[in-house]
Amino acid sequence: MGNSRLPQARMYFCLDADVLFEGLAVSGGVDSMALASLCSQIQRIPYDTLRSSLQADYNKNITGTPLSKAIKFQAFVVDHGVRKGSNLEAQAVSEILEARDIPTKLLKIDWLGQEKPADLPNFESLARKYRFQALGTACRDLGISSLFLAQHQDDQAETVMMRLINGHSMAGLTGIPKCTEIPECYGLYGVHESGGVNKAHKVWTRSVLGSNTMPTPVAPLEGESGGVKVYRPLLEFTKESLIATCQEDGMKWFEDHTNKDPTVTMRNAIRHLYKNHALPATLSKPALLELSTMARIAKRATLNVTNTWLRRSSVKLETSPGTLRVRFVNLGQYDRSRVEVDGKYAAAALIRRIVMLVTPQEHVKLSSLLRAVERVFPEWFRNAEASPLSTTFTVAGLQFKFNSPPRLHRGYRLLEKCEWLVSRQPYKVTAALPRFEIPRNPKSLAPTDWSSWNLYDGRFWIRVQNLSNEVLVVRPFNKLDLAGVKRSSLWKGKRYKVQKLLSELAPGDIRWTLPAIATMALDGKERLLALPTLYVGVVDVEKLVKWQVRYKKVDMDVLTLSDIK
Repeated sequence: MGNSRLPQARMYFCLDADVLFEGLAVSGGVDSMALASLCSQIQRIPYDTLRSSLQADYNKNITGTPLSKAIKFQAFVVDHGVRKGSNLEAQAVSEILEARDIPTKLLKIDWLGQEKPADLPNFESLARKYRFQALGTACRDLGISSLFLAQHQDDQAETVMMRLINGHSMAGLTGIPKCTEIPECYGLYGVHESGGVNKAHKVWTRSVLGSNTMPTPVAPLEGESGGVKVYRPLLEFTKESLIATCQEDGMKWFEDHTNKDPTVTMRNAIRHLYKNHALPATLSKPALLELSTMARIAKRATLNVTNTWLRRSSVKLETSPGTLRVRFVNLGQYDRSRVEVDGKYAAAALIRRIVMLVTPQEHVKLSSLLRAVERVFPEWFRNAEASPLSTTFTVAGLQFKFNSPPRLHRGYRLLEKCEWLVSRQPYKVTAALPRFEIPRNPKSLAPTDWSSWNLYDGRFWIRVQNLSNEVLVVRPFNKLDLAGVKRSSLWKGKRYKVQKLLSELAPGDIRWTLPAIATMALDGKERLLALPTLYVGVVDVEKLVKWQVRYKKVDMDVLTLSDIK
């Protein structure tokens, strides 16, 4: 990389994220050892000097509380335990990093009794999953919220090539992002989009998150925040420059011979092609990087369009039932020839940003929403027709239901679109229901012991303190539960409240998607104790169970932008 590039790389770390970085994933290869070399140098720079350099080099005003010490890094070395001698190599890497004042933690992958994991057909994907889960858990346990990875420019080009081979559209050709939530850790509390409470915004809703107390009519949206973010500060640098960095700094690295075997992974095969064959100019690395840049520009343009449309939409989130009331922008007011991006895909991107507030799914593909675009925005496809194609449909694990009619001027010109009620799609009879159990409370167990946080149905983080002598289960509210509310003496004095809450917050089939806490007897019979997201339970419920509920982390920009009128 050379001395002239080292300061730029150092500054780039801090410029990109405005937080104190701490985590560092090191494999021992030249890429991650170059990153470790740079981080080692950063640690020796006083923060005030780093701040001044940033302001001078990038004309950027750096604000925040001054730090009295230099930035520090914690390295993690993952031993997959697959190659012979991998443990010795991991230990050697650790010793090199420790010698450079980077504390290092060794992480060993547990293959759950699999004697030859490398022979598994999905070995590569499993190794990635276990590696990130080990890294994420280690970061959480040490209070680290940011993790550096050493992916570089050559990795970026190879990724674009792989996505071309796999038939990705332009949206998939953006390549590796500079910053993301940590992958492969969905549902790990404190690791993926969780671990903190977000009280920064208010929404017009009767829902409030907390313990088992009744909500006030208007309350702040209290949901999850936090989690571990991944940063890739070397994406603008070539592998050649990283090798030069290690050589210049006298940093040793280790070669993994499996990375040169073209039969092991698609990435290895692509590297083999570039090394041993002359490819067309359109598939050269510079051409692929340019394609990636064009895709990112297109993605930003689409984001700008969806932001504009969000400001002309109305989105209200009810956190207790996990529902939305949405009145989408009227696209009929736009001249399609003047929309600078693909209007149909931009509309799908708008729907995706909104449905991610309540969907039980971790990811929603843009292509899966194209049919929904025709139903939500019929005016984009048919001349001056205001009514949607259907009054109810399902997509992304959600049910869209016609809630109120559009407003028309003189019976034909659309003034305001219809309102949709968006809720969790009713569970299918054949599908496995979300469910987790809490063991009975032994007399020796301290009453302050709670269950771990569980991501229930991809929407609610729930933990329970079992004070009873029976097993508790958290699963969907059902018709037998409602019948019990109506006739059981345990619900005496609470029946009207429950029915009113269900009527107002979870009408129709929505109520059957609410989480419920029930006791489970030895014969398997279950008895409802509480509806935790509605903050209501049986008489003296606090003597049997306590709970805490938080809504999943959401994109607050969707709510704040749609609220600007």
